[in-house]
Amino acid sequence: MELYSGKIAYFYDLFFEHIKEDEYFYEYFIKQNDGSALEIGSGTGRLLIPYLRSGLKVAGVEPSAQMIEICNQKAEKINLHPTVYKQFLENLDLEEKYKTIYMPLFVFQNIVKREDAIKALNKVHKYLLPEGQIIISTYFPWNDPTGTYEQTWRINAIRELEDATVILSEAISFDKFEQIQTKYFKFESFKNNKLDESFIVPAHLRFYSRFELTGMLENSGFKNIQVYGDYTFAQASANSNSLIFVAKKT
Repeated sequence: MELYSGKIAYFYDLFFEHIKEDEYFYEYFIKQNDGSALEIGSGTGRLLIPYLRSGLKVAGVEPSAQMIEICNQKAEKINLHPTVYKQFLENLDLEEKYKTIYMPLFVFQNIVKREDAIKALNKVHKYLLPEGQIIISTYFPWNDPTGTYEQTWRINAIRELEDATVILSEAISFDKFEQIQTKYFKFESFKNNKLDESFIVPAHLRFYSRFELTGMLENSGFKNIQVYGDYTFAQASANSNSLIFVAKKT
């Protein structure tokens, strides 16, 4: 089953479409490397639609049919027609090559198997033009707990709709030895103060140290690797919650 299918895609969009902290960061690098770009995990168009509206030549890759449908519906309202390929990154099969391929919101870390992650990097290298760039956002759980999700639910956000209140809760378990975090998203919709429907979606993230991912990029044919912290243009440090890797194709 697709990770964000059916109503889950709608609930996901409700809570995550407003994230803007990374928008300028990717836009800057796309413009600096002048040319077409490809967003991996374009979802419901959180970044893709604003970029198209501003005149950037950007396409998307997204494995969820429901996410693509929501993206197209939002784009049609402002007379945009995005190109989104329904594919998984590790199985990328495209006709066009790009100057920038970027992966927002820790999309790369959703690939749990290391061999698939290596395959994905090789695919990106294949579909970049000469001197093309890859941008990978990653997150490292410096302070996240280890435990079972039944014991650790915490409310993340609440959205008030015309006929319902929707609550997003999260819980986390973390296998430090395997470097895998499982984050559980619980979406609950209440009508007239009664629970109407509820979904729990597990999302698995594999974590990489700075040197580990740098080595993987080098082995896949990338050079000039820079690591930025928290969508600033400063080099990452031990205080950075997010590490963003930017590298060029050799």
